[in-house]
Amino acid sequence: MILAALIGAGVMLAALSMQLTTTNLRGKELKLNRSVEAAKQANLSAINYLNAALRPGSSGLAKYSINNNLAIVGQSTQALQVSGGGANFYQFNPDTAAALASNQAITGNVLNVSANNATATRLQVIKGPTPCNGYNCYDVRATTTVAGASPVSTVGRIKLLSCDPPGKPYGGYCYYYSGVAANCGNTCSAKGKSFDTTGTLYATSSDAICGTLLNLFGAPAGPVKPASQHPKQVFMISIPQDVGCKYYDGTYMGMPFGMTWKGRWRLPTVSANESFDGVNLVCGCK
Repeated sequence: MILAALIGAGVMLAALSMQLTTTNLRGKELKLNRSVEAAKQANLSAINYLNAALRPGSSGLAKYSINNNLAIVGQSTQALQVSGGGANFYQFNPDTAAALASNQAITGNVLNVSANNATATRLQVIKGPTPCNGYNCYDVRATTTVAGASPVSTVGRIKLLSCDPPGKPYGGYCYYYSGVAANCGNTCSAKGKSFDTTGTLYATSSDAICGTLLNLFGAPAGPVKPASQHPKQVFMISIPQDVGCKYYDGTYMGMPFGMTWKGRWRLPTVSANESFDGVNLVCGCK
C-alpha cells in the first residue's frame, strides 16, 4: 500500500514536472514570438528612419544619400552608423525598458549606441534606382537579430526625388546649372525633364537659398549680393528681370563689363525662355 502511494506520488511529480516543462517551453516560445515581432517592428522603424534621413531637412539638404554603388553615404551619428556600404541603426529594445537611463536617450526611441539595451538593425540598399512616377525607388533590406532566433529581415521601398547627376536635390526640388547664356527651358530639356516654375521660384525665395545653390554648383567664390541692389541696366543695356538665381561673369557679347553678380534677380519672377550673356542660371527641373 505504501509502495502504491509512493508510485502514485512519483507519477504525480513526473506529470507536474512535465507540465512545468511544457509551460516553460510555451513561455519561451511566446517570448521568442514576441521578440520576432519586435524585430519586425525594429526593421520597419529603421527603414522609416533612413527614409526620413534621405530627405531634405531644415537646411534644404538631406543628411544621407545613396550613391551609384547603392551604398548609403553620410556622416555617422549615434543613431545611424554608416559602414560597409550600408548602415547600422540603433534603437530602443522594449524587452529591457527598465534599464534605460534618461541620459541615454537621443530622440524618441533612439538610444546611444553604447547602451546595453540598444538593438542594432542592419540596413542595406539592395536594388535601385527604379523609375516610379517621376521618382527613383530603392529597395532596402533591414535585418535585426534577436537572441535565440535566426535574423529577421524585412524589405521596404524608399521613394526619392529623381535628380540624376550633375543635378542637385535641394529643398524638395531638383536643380541643374545652365551653360553660359543658356535658358532653363533648354537646360531641363537636355536632362529629359521639364522646367519647374515652382522649384525655380524657390531658388529665388531668399538670398541665402540662392547663394547655397550657387555654391553647390561651384560658382566662383565671393559674397552673395542682395537682390535689392541688383541693377536694371548695365551700360544702358536692359537686364531681363525674370531669370531667377544666377551667376553673371561680367561680360556681354564677349566684352568685359567689369561687374560680376552672384545672387538673384530683383523681381521674384522666372521664365523658362529668358537668358543673358555671361549668365549661368540655377534651373528647377522636374
